[in-house]
Amino acid sequence: LVEQGIIPEEYKNIENNSFLSVKDLFVSFKLLRGTEYVDVQSVRGVSFSMEKGEILGIVGESGSGKTVTTCAIPGLSGTNATVKGEIYFNNKNLTKLTQNQLREYRGKKNGMIFQESGRAFDPLQSIGSVFYEALRNSDPKITREVAYQTACELLEEVGLKNPKERLKNYPHQFSGGQLQRIGIALSLAQNCELLIADEPTTALDVTIQAQIVNLLSELRKKRGLSIIFISHNIELVADLCDNIIVMYG
Repeated sequence: LVEQGIIPEEYKNIENNSFLSVKDLFVSFKLLRGTEYVDVQSVRGVSFSMEKGEILGIVGESGSGKTVTTCAIPGLSGTNATVKGEIYFNNKNLTKLTQNQLREYRGKKNGMIFQESGRAFDPLQSIGSVFYEALRNSDPKITREVAYQTACELLEEVGLKNPKERLKNYPHQFSGGQLQRIGIALSLAQNCELLIADEPTTALDVTIQAQIVNLLSELRKKRGLSIIFISHNIELVADLCDNIIVMYG
């Protein structure tokens, strides 16, 4: 494709000195089929790179490997997964790190907004305690008062009204759009550099979708965030993102 002039020369070799470089990524899962375990290939030979401050869109049909690809970056593939290839983040190969070493990247450098915000929270845990738990991950000595103050500031940043009062509430007391804003605030709690947004507008009405997209765009400008935005909506991705990956099969 480079020789035909379809894609630029710089895409011929993805360099490790990019902000994020994924090279020849394969992910398979060991699953029980009948009486035997078999390896099911989910991602085959995916390669891409992105620069700091860029918004990269990933679109594709259900089951094409969008979520599995991005979950491999912070090492969230699961114990039954086999990950092959290289993932360089700020020149560090994440695939060579142990689980304890990866904990220094999860949340602190790589934040993630999961699909279906309503199911991403513990229904028995208040929003305030969720923030306290997240903030203690980066600062074990933080007090509950300081954590709640930080949580209020984050919730104000993402546009949630009355944050001090809402910290007492539980997930069922919020709308889908509000939970998505809380999810974004949680992912920013440890000042991550890369935010992976896995279909953050799914199951939201068009007006709320636009608000979430505008919020992510503003956070990119304000914080210099790099964002991977996964969606089925190619028109939405085209408006928001600098580059797009299409996955299929």
